[in-house]
Amino acid sequence: MEIFTPSKISEQKLDDICRSAYQDSLDAEFNAQYMRRVDNKEKVARLRALRIIAPLGRFQEYTDHSYVNNFYKMLKRLSDKYNFDGHLDDYIVRTDGRGNKITGACLDFYTGSWPFRTKNLHLFYEPQSNEADEIFLRGHEETHVLEHLGKIKLLEIVLKEKNVKLNFSLRKINSQLRADLGGFYSLLIRGFHLEEIESKLSLHYDKNSLDVFKI
Repeated sequence: MEIFTPSKISEQKLDDICRSAYQDSLDAEFNAQYMRRVDNKEKVARLRALRIIAPLGRFQEYTDHSYVNNFYKMLKRLSDKYNFDGHLDDYIVRTDGRGNKITGACLDFYTGSWPFRTKNLHLFYEPQSNEADEIFLRGHEETHVLEHLGKIKLLEIVLKEKNVKLNFSLRKINSQLRADLGGFYSLLIRGFHLEEIESKLSLHYDKNSLDVFKI
């Protein structure tokens, strides 16, 4: 086995290795926190990109499907399961309004009747072309999960803990802008720098959301 020494490995590569090891340790700690809450019989959603554990209400369910091979087949499968009669064809042909083909979603379906009507949330996405896109997309969709759960305040809390200066309430801004903030936050807590994000991210995004982190 080759032993890497400073003369055989670039400074950038060393930085990448250290960043990866540090992030692995943070993810392990986050997963341990999640398991402790599950062991305590708490009903929670594990939002892995945001590293947020969100409480679920009595009539809220969350399923993280993670990767799917085909976004539209998964959409059809869920629609059939819940007898959803929405405009699937319209959903399939449209983009997200910013030139991105839709390859990820957080969708809600309802079961039961009042007062026992249950909201069933499903998150899924296709693999992306690079790590930055992957993390951003997942963080974006997880922010939509928080919206559906009525827990967007949890994102505000962690942003302020990271000294991000918000001069507005997340609840009062556009949903896609809000979700992009979650996507960028997911990248920044994994050690991506702003310049690195701008150069590596190939998905279209709201530039105003990135500017928040430059203040």
